[in-house]
Amino acid sequence: RNRVIFMLLLLLQTLALAATLTVGSPYPTIQDAVDASSPGDTVVVPAGDWFGDVFVTHNLILDAPDGPEVTALVGRLKLQGNVEVSGFKLSPSRDVVAVLTEPDSRVRLNNVEITRTVGRAPLVMQQGRRLTIDNSHIHSAALSTLSGTSAGLVVGPGPFALRNSVVENIEASWIIYKDAWRVRMLLEGNIIRNNVSEFEPLRLYSAYRQGYVELRDNEFYSNYGGHAAVMAAELAWPHRVIMTGNRFADNVGSVAVIAVEHRSYGMLWQFRLHGNTFVANRADAVLWVDYDVKMGVANNIFAYNDGVAFQTVEVTYFFDHNLWWGNDVDAVGVPLGENAVLKDPLFVAFTDNGDPTDDDLNLQPESPALGAGIGLGGSARDIGAL
Repeated sequence: RNRVIFMLLLLLQTLALAATLTVGSPYPTIQDAVDASSPGDTVVVPAGDWFGDVFVTHNLILDAPDGPEVTALVGRLKLQGNVEVSGFKLSPSRDVVAVLTEPDSRVRLNNVEITRTVGRAPLVMQQGRRLTIDNSHIHSAALSTLSGTSAGLVVGPGPFALRNSVVENIEASWIIYKDAWRVRMLLEGNIIRNNVSEFEPLRLYSAYRQGYVELRDNEFYSNYGGHAAVMAAELAWPHRVIMTGNRFADNVGSVAVIAVEHRSYGMLWQFRLHGNTFVANRADAVLWVDYDVKMGVANNIFAYNDGVAFQTVEVTYFFDHNLWWGNDVDAVGVPLGENAVLKDPLFVAFTDNGDPTDDDLNLQPESPALGAGIGLGGSARDIGAL
């Protein structure tokens, strides 16, 4: 009890000592205000165009309350400590990383816009313990693909989360999760569109301990990859790859839309694909999963895809309550599973004209997918991304 009281008093003292510094007078630059701040302070940046790099070396909130529409930082953010940055448009010069998180940092970017027309450096490079990006817009970057290592975001080895954001018009891989002991990544509630890579837009490689990759309630459309249109995961040791509630439409990959490859033979890891919708994608195989993977695939819609909708090699599988319609080939390497629905899903609007913005992939009241899936405890649920 005494320890709890002591910690509460310490927290209250810290909050009482925290100060708010506003850029202006007597701090003419953002760096001047940061240098004058103490751990736990807030630096407020008014609207305007601010030039120059900003280095943060302690716990800090860096806030532009007027928002990224009117507050621009032309330079680099280098962040060390527990740092939250919000409300900026970050537009670095050609070959400069917009946001660099240093080792031992925990960084959250919220309501930021990150963009650059051309260049060779990533927009964001994570070197710290954790990076979270929320409610942001990352776009319009034509990046050099020398050695296949340039990307919009280079993340890892710590956990990475991207939530409720838009990533679009990146001409390179938009995320590379670089070599790490284990991949720990969450993508939730994002719109990922119109990205082009000669490799694959999302690349996950070389993980040596148990980790997870979760894609939840995202929309992926009109992405192109020279290998995979959305994601290529080549993971060692047991991992969990979980995909729920996502929509994939009009993505084009030379080999696949999603390729999941296991590189630790003899050690099963899990791939769960529940409640997703795959429509009008084009690839040799829309989903490609191979070797020593234990799959659970249920309540998904696979419709109007060019190529094989689902192809596997040497996997342990559970397929149940999926809807298949209008694909060139439904599945190779696995049966369609129990309780497969082989009927038109009856989307509200589907044109198949290559422009997913003309489509509405919600289901009509008469859709055979409604109530035809299986939920917890065997209860009925709808098939597809709700």
